[in-house]
Amino acid sequence: MDGKKTERIYYIEVLRAMAAFAVVALHVATNNWYGFIGSTDWIVFTVYGGLMKFCVPVFFMISGALFLEKSRHVSGKRLFCHNILRLVIFLVLWSFVYQMYHLAVRGEGGDLSAPAMVLQAVKNIIKGDTQVHFWFLYTMIALYLALPPVKVFTDHAEKKHLEYFLILWFVLRCVAPALSGIPVLQYAYVNAAKLGVTMTGGYLGYFILGHYLHSYPPEGIKRKAVYALGVVGVLTSIVITCVVCVRENACIENWFGYFFPGIAFWSAAVFLFVQSAAARPGRLSGFVKAASGCSLGIYGVHMLVLFLLWDRGISTFSFPGLLSVPVLSAAIFFCSMGITFLLSKIPVVGKIF
Repeated sequence: MDGKKTERIYYIEVLRAMAAFAVVALHVATNNWYGFIGSTDWIVFTVYGGLMKFCVPVFFMISGALFLEKSRHVSGKRLFCHNILRLVIFLVLWSFVYQMYHLAVRGEGGDLSAPAMVLQAVKNIIKGDTQVHFWFLYTMIALYLALPPVKVFTDHAEKKHLEYFLILWFVLRCVAPALSGIPVLQYAYVNAAKLGVTMTGGYLGYFILGHYLHSYPPEGIKRKAVYALGVVGVLTSIVITCVVCVRENACIENWFGYFFPGIAFWSAAVFLFVQSAAARPGRLSGFVKAASGCSLGIYGVHMLVLFLLWDRGISTFSFPGLLSVPVLSAAIFFCSMGITFLLSKIPVVGKIF
């Protein structure tokens, strides 16, 4: 962040490309999740959704791994005038595109004239009525704002200090809320919530976890233990979610969120596996580099492509979910990547992609 070009780390690029695809697949799988509970397709959507849940935590972990490196100097000017400003502009522009799509294409603007729709879109954005999945951008902006003091901590913290923070975060932000789903243990969550850590610890935990795993990657039995906990964790999340939702005949996400312990372990396991398996560039390095470079644009545009397909009757119900999720995810991903690539070639505007 000192204005110099950051050296590319191949496994980070692979993770970013994977996370970009996983975000697309997650939204494809869950866009029809709130209905038909217990059906074969619903179970398939739940399984695919659970497996893709690593996407958002890994995105935060990637940022932590890169921005919190001790060798990387944080320039306030570049932080605010490049990193934060870029996300703010990206957020506003894409929010406007989605607003106009809903108002003009989907007919939510009614009989409003074109200028009136534009004005309404601007008003909606000012009121915070942006596309739902853009919550990630708000959170990333918040983490960037907190970056200077956080980096002071990580630059001077020893390994044991980072481990203390991560244990505290995991217990209070991941474990305690999970216990709230067990009636006899609800007091644990109530008391943890009163500590305030469940709110302030949030995604900063994944940010620092990425830095920790990048700086102090576990080896041997410890790495294998994380793999095992990750697989068991994501399967536990999927099974509990299926059982509870079917029993209650409602979509309950208590065990399906990004802070459920099983999803946290799954995210760490994916991070570590790619870190080990993609230590050096492979035959697909050119594609990986391109997909990684388009990841922010893919995040921005993919829901628009999904809406265009769904509004024309092409969805995960068009054919069996086992095939529709990966097929549509791939189609939306490559289409979004192509759109991002074209937009990146536009002078001035292309710089935000």
